[in-house]
Amino acid sequence: MGTGALISGTDWVGAWEGSWGFGAGDWLALVEGFEWRADEERVTNGVWAWSQPFWVPAKSGKVAVLLVDTEGSMDIESNKETSIKLSAFSMLLSSYQILNTGCRVKDPDLEYLEMFVQVAEVVGEAYGLEPIQHLDLLVRDWSSSRVLGAQGGEQHLRQVRQKLEARSPCKHPKALEALKRSSSCCYLMPFPGERITMGSEGTLRDMGENFRESLRDYVTTLVSSASQHVQTDRHREMLTGTQLAAKIKNLSDVMKKHRFGFSSPCQMAITFHNQRVVDSARTDHAVFLREKDGLSRRMVDCLTMDPSAMAEQFEEQRRSLLERCWKEMKEPEETLLTALEAELTQEDQTFLETYGGCYQCHANNQRAMDSARRDHADFLREKDGLSQCMVDCLKVDPSTMAEQFVQQRRSLLERCWKEMKEPEETLLTALEAELTQEDQTFLETYGGCYQCHANNQRAMDSARRDHADFLREKDGLSRRMVDCLKVDPSTMAEQLVEKRRSLLERCWKEMKEPEETLLTALEAELTQEDQTFLETYGGCYQCHANNQSLMDSIRQDHALFLGVKDAQSQHMFSCLTVTPSAMAEQFVEKRRSLLGRCREEMKEPEETLLTALEEELTREADIFLETYRKRYLYHLTNLGQKLGQGLILLFAAKSSFRD
Repeated sequence: MGTGALISGTDWVGAWEGSWGFGAGDWLALVEGFEWRADEERVTNGVWAWSQPFWVPAKSGKVAVLLVDTEGSMDIESNKETSIKLSAFSMLLSSYQILNTGCRVKDPDLEYLEMFVQVAEVVGEAYGLEPIQHLDLLVRDWSSSRVLGAQGGEQHLRQVRQKLEARSPCKHPKALEALKRSSSCCYLMPFPGERITMGSEGTLRDMGENFRESLRDYVTTLVSSASQHVQTDRHREMLTGTQLAAKIKNLSDVMKKHRFGFSSPCQMAITFHNQRVVDSARTDHAVFLREKDGLSRRMVDCLTMDPSAMAEQFEEQRRSLLERCWKEMKEPEETLLTALEAELTQEDQTFLETYGGCYQCHANNQRAMDSARRDHADFLREKDGLSQCMVDCLKVDPSTMAEQFVQQRRSLLERCWKEMKEPEETLLTALEAELTQEDQTFLETYGGCYQCHANNQRAMDSARRDHADFLREKDGLSRRMVDCLKVDPSTMAEQLVEKRRSLLERCWKEMKEPEETLLTALEAELTQEDQTFLETYGGCYQCHANNQSLMDSIRQDHALFLGVKDAQSQHMFSCLTVTPSAMAEQFVEKRRSLLGRCREEMKEPEETLLTALEEELTREADIFLETYRKRYLYHLTNLGQKLGQGLILLFAAKSSFRD
């Protein structure tokens, strides 16, 4: 859907080539458009608009051009009021104004233009539009110079402006201001020819060659610039068809209501002002009605104001609006104010009838709702008592309690629905919201109580778990001889006492509302578990002590055995009598003997301990055997050297004996 431009003129505007529906070969065809005839009698009455838009291509898309023609506003038969009304509609309808005049721009033309600009400014102010977006002075039958078209029009327009400026004060200041704008242009057209003025049917063939060329040039220029003249408001925002139609309807309604308000532009401005004042009063009264109507729908607000008090407020509001209208109106219209008063009074009476019924209905419903509130309050007190006792509270978790409240609330609302004469969904919804809010408030408190009780329970359970973990840790320690022997039973008992005291203190701090009976019971429970553990721990400690003593004895015997063998290894002949392999066998046999004795004498033999002891003795034996092998080789080497020296002496003695 393309944008649109409305083009209007005070006489005839026709269609031309291209998108206007005419091809290049249609020059001499009959021009179809608004009705026309060569006569002094006017043809156009009121405002004519072409039934279909002309779609003109543009860079941004297609532009819909609508042609509008108004009757000659400067005709002798036309009165000023009619001219003003036509000018107002022309300005509102069109974004491109064409003032069609003959021979030259004369003083009556400028007088009409002065009036038109004044009207346009008033209408523009009233409807938020630019008074005149574009103005063309189309001068026909030009014969004062040979220069025609836009060039001649520019010269003529300059002369008109100079003529207006030369006179002080200016006779037509609004017209001069409009003609000075860059959006105002002038176009000169020659005489159309004698044939067309002598009763022609209006064919292009009957027009003079110069006139046809000027007409084509003007229409072509107009069409090519159509996209630049789209109907806009004062902020240069494009008007939609719906917006424009609403403004036209409003102007028509104003003209019907104010039949004598368009005698002059000034009177028209007063009429528009007064209409705005009345419309503002209607709007404010409608807002007041909506406000009170909203109040009547809310039971609490409605019952604070009985129908008589509401009637007084409406009377005061109506009087205030009428007084304001009287003060703000320029030349107050008694009939307009009387009609407004009757209109507002009728609206008030209609509303007050409805309000009285609403008030009575709300009063009946209020009693049913108050009964439901009392029963709900009793239910709340009952559940509040339950929440004070921890045992009872922990039996009903918050979600279950919430379900009970939902059921109670549903029961009360159903009873309300039955007791109300005219049940109102909004009132029941409001009551439900109220009861729900009270329930939520209670459930928040209940949740806090439940959480407190549950928190105390968790604190105690946490203490039990930590105590059990501590006992497991110490039990694991008691199974490892090295760790167990580091803590004797009395020290372990002290640690358990300290742990128990720490857990009870932590419970006291973590509990929101500590209970002595619970803490006393917890202490007795933990003490019993500690005593049971200590009995077992004492036995483990004694067993580990015995085993440690036995293993220490085995280590001492093995150390003595090592000492004996080490002393033996210091003497060459003693060392050489036992080879390293034989010595290793002796150590294996000794270790086997010691471990066997250890296994027999242990109360509760532990393989891990025996394995660790065996590895310890084996390491000591391996270290000694490594040293023993070195000593054995050393002694063997020394023995060989000594035996070699003895043989040399023997050979020397034998030689000497022979000599």
